Amino acid sequence: MLWSAVVVAVQIILLAVLYLLYQHARADLTARAAERPVLAELRGLQETVAEMVEELRRESIQASAQLECRCREARDLLQSLEKRLGETGAAVELPVASRRPAAVVQARPAPADAPTETRVGGPQAEPRYAVVCDLARSGAPAEEIARRAGLSVGEVELILSVRAPAA
Repeated sequence: MLWSAVVVAVQIILLAVLYLLYQHARADLTARAAERPVLAELRGLQETVAEMVEELRRESIQASAQLECRCREARDLLQSLEKRLGETGAAVELPVASRRPAAVVQARPAPADAPTETRVGGPQAEPRYAVVCDLARSGAPAEEIARRAGLSVGEVELILSVRAPAA
């Protein structure tokens, strides 16, 4: 009978250990199940962020290339304008301050008694330059002057920046 009591005691101890192992495994599985959706969501967010970073990188490269192209075009236009000014015989030195962005330069109306000649070419200036100055005196914006004179807005702004100041 002693042996049967020992066997029963061992069985009870084994059942208690198995129950504890079961509870531990159940808690572990519950924790893993709770982590999985969060981990999957985090992985999805990481992939989305990586895609966005790559897209930004591509767009920045494209924007940089466009900016370089426009800088080259602006440099070429400036050289062309300087050449055209040189061909007209005008010795005009453009200060750095007169090279402003298009949105900053605005035409200032001149008094009605102001002389009609400009420093751009003097009295024999191209008729387009005279048209530019006349339209500027009437208060027309640079875009309107450019459209009516058949010039680019940059050319109009250059002409307006180097014209003779109103007396």
